[in-house]
Amino acid sequence: MKFTILRELLIKIIYLVVTIVENKQTLNILSNIFLKVKDKILTISSTDLEIELTGYVKIYNIEINGNINIPAYKLLKICKSLSPGAKINIFIEETNRVVIKSGYSIFRLSTLSYKKFPKLNNIKKSLTDIKISIKKKILKKLIDYTYFAMANKDIRYYLNGMLIEICKNILSFVATDGHRMAICSTYLNRIDNYKKIIIPRKSIIKIKKLLNDNNNDNDIITIIFGSNYINLYMNNYLFTSKLIYGNFPDYKNLILINMATKLFVNRKKLLKSISRISVILTEKNSGIILRIINNKLIVQLNNIQKDEAEENIKINYKIYNLEIGLNINYLIDILNVFDNEYICIIFSKYNKSILVIQEQNNYFYKIESKHIIMAMLL
Repeated sequence: MKFTILRELLIKIIYLVVTIVENKQTLNILSNIFLKVKDKILTISSTDLEIELTGYVKIYNIEINGNINIPAYKLLKICKSLSPGAKINIFIEETNRVVIKSGYSIFRLSTLSYKKFPKLNNIKKSLTDIKISIKKKILKKLIDYTYFAMANKDIRYYLNGMLIEICKNILSFVATDGHRMAICSTYLNRIDNYKKIIIPRKSIIKIKKLLNDNNNDNDIITIIFGSNYINLYMNNYLFTSKLIYGNFPDYKNLILINMATKLFVNRKKLLKSISRISVILTEKNSGIILRIINNKLIVQLNNIQKDEAEENIKINYKIYNLEIGLNINYLIDILNVFDNEYICIIFSKYNKSILVIQEQNNYFYKIESKHIIMAMLL
């Protein structure tokens, strides 16, 4: 292997690929990235045996094709230490060490055999796989509106991830930790299939980072839903993840049916009100009270030191004696990610939960978000 590449091109692709690499690995090979040069294409891959990320960049100064493993963070630090615009020459010397040369700087790194670099096992491609194309900005919204509701290290392992369901022409992302649930759906063109998979939490976080690292929201992303894997093709990257096996809760039956009270409220006003009264919040108290009295939504907070804070918001709804206790952080999560000026809040009968709804409908796409927060005793 021997090739030359601009510093900025190499850093750009390494920055994303090394996000899969953990600093402390049980297997030394997993702290390496795999480089392959062939047909004027440099391919760089990383894996943790559950996730694999591959980046591609076209280069012209290739003298010898080949493959090599390089310690990921050492290579990144070397590239960052070089001057902007520098040309980097990478090749293998006779001692099988990799040489990184730029100007008067020369680095020689020990390397492991490229044949030892692992690939994801048991990835099964079949005719039942479903392939869709979606705009990046839509996929970002589907994840942004739901990811925070995923469980983390829950004994119910199937909750430590996100359900993705394709039902005819509707694509839905669903997450829950048992106390709240987030559902976000959009419409697809010319899709008449059914597929349901659970993507691990770590994979969703990595996908979210990949989507945020590229500024062109109109890019088209191709997704392949397999029986035990998912592939995302975005720009010059291929992301692959294994799936979680399990029975995700039947979210359609958990959406509130018996609606007692439905009101619309200014999202920013509600968020500011909650933020102001949260100054008396304590670590042992995460509860907030929502109360509707005489065309007012009252937001109230008490703590164990018997401090109290209250905010009033005018609403166009008149009802008495409606009160519910909620986890303040769950409500803030929703208000922070939503975009609309007004949101719909539906209070269930017997004040057991609330349903918060946002719809975004324009010529290019339609996205519907539903969030359920279970009541808590205060």
